[in-house]
Amino acid sequence: MPEQTSIRLIVGLGNPGEKYALTRHNAGFHFVDAVAERYRGAFRPEKRFFGDACRVDIGTAQCHLLKPMTYMNRSGQSVAAICNFYKVQPAEVLVVHDELGQSIVRLGTRSGRPDFGQLGRCRFGRRHRDRGLAF
Repeated sequence: MPEQTSIRLIVGLGNPGEKYALTRHNAGFHFVDAVAERYRGAFRPEKRFFGDACRVDIGTAQCHLLKPMTYMNRSGQSVAAICNFYKVQPAEVLVVHDELGQSIVRLGTRSGRPDFGQLGRCRFGRRHRDRGLAF
């Protein structure tokens, strides 16, 4: 049986600024905000990560949350910075973004590693409570 991989970093993609605050493009920001609120985390600007970050304890596991402030098309710079700093492997990263073509969270495995969808991202849409995926 393949070894289970823990998620050590959740990245919520979005665009900074009031112009985008209530748009679908900030769905990732809203998701990590909800996780931070539930687990009593407080985001603060982190220049070294090019975004806002915090750490939360979920059960006995520590998880970092990140909102890149680089705009979506340059978010890789922010994700790489925090992954390098905390030595987080790609399989330990969950990236949340808007993708209207999907209606539920779709997580699977490939070659014993988590597959978070296209380009390593988590696809999500509406809540799907009967599968225990809603926060």
